[in-house]
Amino acid sequence: MSFLINYLLPMIGRFFRKNWPIIVLICVAIITHLQWFNPSSVLTSGDWQFRHPELLRGFQGNWSTWLSHEDAGQANVQLSAFPVRGFLWNQLANLGFNYDLIVKLTLLIFIAIGGFLSPYYLILRSFNDRLIAVVSSMIYGSCIYFLIIQTRHLFIAFAFAMAPLILEQFKRVIFSKSFADWVKFLLLFTIIIIYEIRMAYIMSFALILYFSVYRYTRIRMFVRSIVKTLLIIIILNSFWLIPI
Repeated sequence: MSFLINYLLPMIGRFFRKNWPIIVLICVAIITHLQWFNPSSVLTSGDWQFRHPELLRGFQGNWSTWLSHEDAGQANVQLSAFPVRGFLWNQLANLGFNYDLIVKLTLLIFIAIGGFLSPYYLILRSFNDRLIAVVSSMIYGSCIYFLIIQTRHLFIAFAFAMAPLILEQFKRVIFSKSFADWVKFLLLFTIIIIYEIRMAYIMSFALILYFSVYRYTRIRMFVRSIVKTLLIIIILNSFWLIPI
């Protein structure tokens, strides 16, 4: 009992005081998306249909330029999604996961939590005020557009949840010019491309606009880094830019 009073409770108290914004935001995400965290729930909405495990096990070979499992067959306009829809879903299905659990692990849980935590880190590092960051995150994570696309298009919702994190990393890149920051930015941006290529176009425009406002006068300093970044992004996405 003395150990509990003298060591464990103070340690829990220090942890909560240090991380209370993150704990609060995660709790809000879980409470407001309770069924998304229920492993036995079956969730469908709009064109988001249930898929049988047999179909998922064949995704790695079928997710190519032509989709034979859609209607009478159709061209695949989302080749960039192969690492998730083709490979990852296939591997999880082979491990025995059902479709609903796979969607929760690869989409829903991140959308719910990331929609609050991603803007929190952006605002916190911009204003260095935890209360402002928490309030701003509440507004971002519960805005009408975000709530609507969570029931209509999960991949766009994923990109929307991740957008503040990418903007924060981009800010670190153009102000610190650290190679490690460039690598992190490239990986995050590639994830956006893989999940939702259309949102990557919009995000690119937003990043260019941000760069033109804050670093346009020093663009010569970034020419080499920008060229390297574009080349690496093209190489990382060559699996769908040059489909075989």
